[in-house]
Amino acid sequence: MKKIAVVNRYYPPSPASTGDLAHELVHQLQDEMPDSEVFVVTTDAPYKGGWRQELTITERVLKSKVLYTGENSVLRFVAGFLEGRALAKLAFSEADVVIAMTNPPLVNYWMGKFARKTGKKYIEWTLDVFPVAFAKAGYVGESSPFYRYFLKKCGEYAPDMNLFLGEGQREFVHKAFGFEHDYVLLPCGIKDTPNGPEPAWKSVAGNKTVLGYVGNLGEAHNPQDVIRLVELADPNRVHFVFSMYGAKVESVRQALGERPNISWLENIPDSDLTYMDAHIVTLLPKWTHISVPSKAVSAICMGKPILFMGQSDSDNWRMFGEAGWNIDSSVMDDRQIKSVLDGISDETAQKERSAAAKRIAKDLRYLQHSTIQHISSWIKANT
Repeated sequence: MKKIAVVNRYYPPSPASTGDLAHELVHQLQDEMPDSEVFVVTTDAPYKGGWRQELTITERVLKSKVLYTGENSVLRFVAGFLEGRALAKLAFSEADVVIAMTNPPLVNYWMGKFARKTGKKYIEWTLDVFPVAFAKAGYVGESSPFYRYFLKKCGEYAPDMNLFLGEGQREFVHKAFGFEHDYVLLPCGIKDTPNGPEPAWKSVAGNKTVLGYVGNLGEAHNPQDVIRLVELADPNRVHFVFSMYGAKVESVRQALGERPNISWLENIPDSDLTYMDAHIVTLLPKWTHISVPSKAVSAICMGKPILFMGQSDSDNWRMFGEAGWNIDSSVMDDRQIKSVLDGISDETAQKERSAAAKRIAKDLRYLQHSTIQHISSWIKANT
């Protein structure tokens, strides 16, 4: 019996969205490979934000201890780096094949190193690109010895196979690290979202167009995009629902305050998201291909359009352009924002883009199914 480990820093009952992705991958692979054991290697790290719905955990879950949960950025990095080593060591000691996501940061370094040491196969689901993300966040310069060392080593320790979020990310990673190995596309966020009872904020919004921002507002996002969008929107036509967490949320709260056309929510169940008319997705230009926000994929799978505030060559827009509106962040101006807001409030345009989202959602589910089959076939052929 082959043993396949799926590795991520978070796993249910943690409310982290990447934990849900790992959980879904585990069960899809187990269904596809009933003669193998698919198990989990994770940590006991706490997570701020997110929404937890009960999930059935029948798989074996191995946990390593989290080393630090404070706010000191240096200690967080050091602890995360060491946690990555512990996760890799545990996974490769137990599994024949390891499928690792990219949290904690630089876990890809340890995964590649232990794969070479043990001679076992390593597949990476590239949700983030490290160490490049450190440079984009301003934590380290691209000319620093630290950055150049890990960029080189992560290229040398490249996975045997990658699961990329889009073709743009694939092109970027292959160029940045200097390798071209087996790969398949698996955008994160493909899921079915059940309908639920009408949320309280829906009655507050009335007949207005509802735009929602749900999820992380961190290093890869510009809070000014969200702030300016609200400032230029007609409060008699547009209502916003915000359930945010992350480093930049407070600046949005301070700038916008308690406006009557904003519903601020600490947590929000997935079923409430189906009542929004469009989902706001933001991405700073310098983070294009480093991050591919999963909230866009989830929105499309609900049959909902996206309002994408980012560069038009990003994977989100390349994949979902016909099912949304784009405010190109590299040339953003007030006229562009007002024009998009007018388009979103147009009922005919909403219907057209919702229909496109539903068509794309079917393609995404087919892609997900075929990718799981491809992973299964690859593992059988290479181990």
